[in-house]
Amino acid sequence: MKRVDTFRGGVAYVTGGSSGIGKALAEELLSRGATTVLISRGAERLEQARSELAARLASGRRDRVPGGVMPPVEAEVGDVADSGSIEAAFQRAASRVGPPTI
Repeated sequence: MKRVDTFRGGVAYVTGGSSGIGKALAEELLSRGATTVLISRGAERLEQARSELAARLASGRRDRVPGGVMPPVEAEVGDVADSGSIEAAFQRAASRVGPPTI
């Protein structure tokens, strides 16, 4: 079953994106065409999640991605409990993929 490209061309930032609900939300946004930035505190776990999502959607699941073209998945370290940290993460993400639109 093909996914609807509900978020194609959009940009989403997902805090807590390295695991659990955040990671699942990021995967759904990617599968619907959104450029997605994962934001979390732990750099190693964050990069692991980014790599896993990119690989999972790229291998054998292109038929589920709008137009068969994978949107980018990026990662930025940031802590929502620290306003300076999360603000810096958002600024870095915005410089690479643009501001969030979703």
